[in-house]
Amino acid sequence: MAVAAEKLQDAPAMVLLVSMTHERTNTATLRQQGPSNRHLARRIVALGLAGLIAFGGTVTLAGAEGRSGRPPSQPPTKPLSIAPIDADTDAGPNVLAPAPPSKAQPSGPDQLAALSPSGFTLTGVSATAHGTWAKFRYTTNAEYVTLRVSDHQPKLAHGVWTEPYMDGIIGPEVLDTTKPGVASTYNNYVLLPGTTYYYIITVPTAANEVPVQAVGSFTTLRRTLTITFDTVHVTDDSDPGAKGAGDFTFWFRVNGKPVGTVSKDIKSDSTYAIKIDGKPLRVVIPDVLHTDVPFGVQLFENDIQSWDTCNHELLAGGSWDGVAIGKENDCGTWAGMVDQYDAGPSHYKIGYSWRESETIVFQLSPYQSSVHLTVTGTITAVWA
Repeated sequence: MAVAAEKLQDAPAMVLLVSMTHERTNTATLRQQGPSNRHLARRIVALGLAGLIAFGGTVTLAGAEGRSGRPPSQPPTKPLSIAPIDADTDAGPNVLAPAPPSKAQPSGPDQLAALSPSGFTLTGVSATAHGTWAKFRYTTNAEYVTLRVSDHQPKLAHGVWTEPYMDGIIGPEVLDTTKPGVASTYNNYVLLPGTTYYYIITVPTAANEVPVQAVGSFTTLRRTLTITFDTVHVTDDSDPGAKGAGDFTFWFRVNGKPVGTVSKDIKSDSTYAIKIDGKPLRVVIPDVLHTDVPFGVQLFENDIQSWDTCNHELLAGGSWDGVAIGKENDCGTWAGMVDQYDAGPSHYKIGYSWRESETIVFQLSPYQSSVHLTVTGTITAVWA
């Protein structure tokens, strides 16, 4: 009774004890269930998972089999140093290493003497970074592992790596092993470019077993975006009969800046290849990370006669401030067309995720205008 009363004075420790007890029960149950039941149970045991992680993995790949010493029980006093991954190879990043052990807190076999080997292994762990995703490789003899990926640096708590920020929001991914003892792969999508991420892979062991865990980091590649305006195809120039071809002026803007102006007579049912000084109109934007890139075209089809003043509005040869103008009068037609490149990650579109290097084709057309035309172009990302 005296021992129990002493433990009750430490409320956080008691909460952790309850979590560990709950996790041991669920870990044993999950080992007997199929993959689908494990995914369903994952949310139910989310709170208990904190206790599991606290006892559930080794901190280095060398100690993945539970044969090396557990790190010191205190968190590192200095930021963890992680070498960036080589994006051109499948070689994994350096493993996170704890600060040198304190003399007052020895680590090694004596510290793990009370724990039993789990029999689980975790080897060959690596992460290959791309622009908005990363490929993980690992080999284990366990039925499944958990994966945490976050831009928050993990913390060392009681000799085990944890990531409280991610666990407080969505928890880890549960990854079924392809075949015990054979290398498994997993692609983690919807990452941001040019960002350092940290990962923790854990074999869910029992609370009284030697933890099996691997940690590391990678930095996603940076993006250079190229936007090219290719052609204008005019379906109806709004100049019937003897007026002949439409007298067009086009203003082009990318990322809030003017990039070119073209004046050209284009008749209905014809296509014009957009050129500036005889060269394609192409804009290169380096280091596009998280901010969307707007682009657009303003056109003016000129019907001005010598006696028209057009109320001194936008005329051919003028400028455009980027706010789309839609107007028609006796002097002509104004029509704006705008769009943007979405810099946020996505799963299913061309130019994103595993298709991040594929070319995006765009089309811009005026809305509710007597001038019917389409401006086409492409957007391509290069990652390095």
